[in-house]
Amino acid sequence: MPSFRLSAAQQAAAVGYVVTANSHDARPGGDTAFTDSYARARPYLTAALYRQITAVDPRRGDYQWGQWLAGKATVEVTVLATGVPDGAPAPTATTAYTRVQFRQTVRPTAGAQAPTSTVDVLNMLVTRGSDGRWLVSRLLADV
Repeated sequence: MPSFRLSAAQQAAAVGYVVTANSHDARPGGDTAFTDSYARARPYLTAALYRQITAVDPRRGDYQWGQWLAGKATVEVTVLATGVPDGAPAPTATTAYTRVQFRQTVRPTAGAQAPTSTVDVLNMLVTRGSDGRWLVSRLLADV
């Protein structure tokens, strides 16, 4: 099966979204809600996808957010790998399927909890707008 490469701009849009949407700060003076990260991710998204993401249930992540608040935690993202998902078509001048594997590390600053990490993957479609900027236009299910 052929292996395709992403351009630096295609990769930057996908990585920018993954890092900002999945990083949180539940310490006093930090984020006020789980969904604050979506506002930070806005520059990496098309207007249509941003509307879709912010239209979801505002209680999304409440359980996790409650745990992070109790631990006054920061949630950091480390990108492990980027590329084109297996079986996806080659990137074109206007679209590219992207896959970002990342580690999300929760670091409580209160209490005796140790940091915890999980590894996850996000698949996305990035598109090049008429202004030449690459933006995430669709989030794709991982199959």
